[in-house]
Amino acid sequence: MPSEKKTTKNPKQAAIALTGNGFKGRALLEWLESHPAFPKVLYLSDKTPHITLKKTHYWRIDLTETLADVKIAEILKKEKIETLVHTALPITPPHNLAKAHELVSVGSMYLVNAAAEAKVKKLILASTADVYGAFANNPNYLTEEHPARGGLKSRFLKDKIDAENRFLNYAKKNPGACVTILRPATILGPSIQSYKTQYLKRWVVPTVWGYDPLVQFIHEEDLLTAFKKVILEDHP
Repeated sequence: MPSEKKTTKNPKQAAIALTGNGFKGRALLEWLESHPAFPKVLYLSDKTPHITLKKTHYWRIDLTETLADVKIAEILKKEKIETLVHTALPITPPHNLAKAHELVSVGSMYLVNAAAEAKVKKLILASTADVYGAFANNPNYLTEEHPARGGLKSRFLKDKIDAENRFLNYAKKNPGACVTILRPATILGPSIQSYKTQYLKRWVVPTVWGYDPLVQFIHEEDLLTAFKKVILEDHP
């Protein structure tokens, strides 16, 4: 359940920067590229854009590089970026957890440091509901007040919680900024490739006999609608 906080609309959009080359990053890049309300869009990624860019400026950025925050800060200040959307957090745990730590935890630290240096007014983070963890004593319906305990059993989720905390600390240190964190449940749709969708695509889906846990899913289009809403409006 989202927190009930003051919401404002931004009829005139300012310059915006986007990270991530996964489903969320690619879909939002296509939307921002075609949306007339965004005269200036920056795409920060270590992968070449999957579409031909007409108005978006592409900067090759590797969030795991040492001093990446210095380079990003220079770009954000030069382009006068006011909104930063961070989606460069993988959905599926990779085999190389050390590399994932560099991208998710350290990379998010670099990004937040750069945003602070450039005085970015609005930050949006793509997290996951998995940060709550799968525990038998979880309530049937989780709220934002429930602690994020997923890091107790998963280093991958611990890094994502660390990324969230960096964004939350940014909000504390910059009370005039708008910081939004989205925690979608398991994402399903034709564009989603994850270990969960691979599991559900099997002819036979094994389950534990005698257990019928509550499971929640969100369609990819509904998730994108939520991202567009928090980009167009302020939802702290």
